[in-house]
Amino acid sequence: MKEGNQGNHLTLRLGEKILIERKKSGLSQGQLADMLGGTRQSVSKWESGAAVPELAKLVAIAEVVGVSLDYLVRE
Repeated sequence: MKEGNQGNHLTLRLGEKILIERKKSGLSQGQLADMLGGTRQSVSKWESGAAVPELAKLVAIAEVVGVSLDYLVRE
């Protein structure tokens, strides 16, 4: 029986990656939101997995925190 990615503890979800990379960059949720033209509440929702940023925001997040878009969205 093949186990899916849900069983792999090394796989990070999108929200977790945003959180980790934001913190590595030394940014608060509010600072990241300001840089993206959004709100702190939106960033909080993305990081918790309650919402997913639109593609343009994902591209901007990747640029701000210095990672590839591929890294953010792939498992």
